[in-house]
Amino acid sequence: MSYINEYSKINGFYNKSTGIAIRDAYIKNKELYIPKYGNVIIPSGLIVKIPEGYGLIAYNRSSVASKLGLILGACVIDYNYLKEIYINLINTSRNEVFIKENTKICQLVVVPVVDVDIVEKDFDTSNSRGGFGSTDNTT
Repeated sequence: MSYINEYSKINGFYNKSTGIAIRDAYIKNKELYIPKYGNVIIPSGLIVKIPEGYGLIAYNRSSVASKLGLILGACVIDYNYLKEIYINLINTSRNEVFIKENTKICQLVVVPVVDVDIVEKDFDTSNSRGGFGSTDNTT
């Protein structure tokens, strides 16, 4: 991973003995304000060369989502995207949120992408299980 400005920082690694596979993304040396119910697109200062056959996924950090009410928007970075990565944070809370400098804001994971053939086909939905909790319905 390459840094292109002084506001970015990535920390983390994959360690087989501990199973840690996450890279935390920080906003470093900068405070950030997000209005209630607002969203911001933050330049990360990161350009990543992802190997072909892989993608980079940005995930919510549980503490940021549960304590601050911030969730991520656009989360998938394709292997052939070679420009600066932007992080889309959405404030779902009724409060303005101030993020202090050096706060971890999301987690980045490199994942393999499986190429599958998708075939359009008629599908019988009469025996469908439904979804969204429908299997809990006993009546």
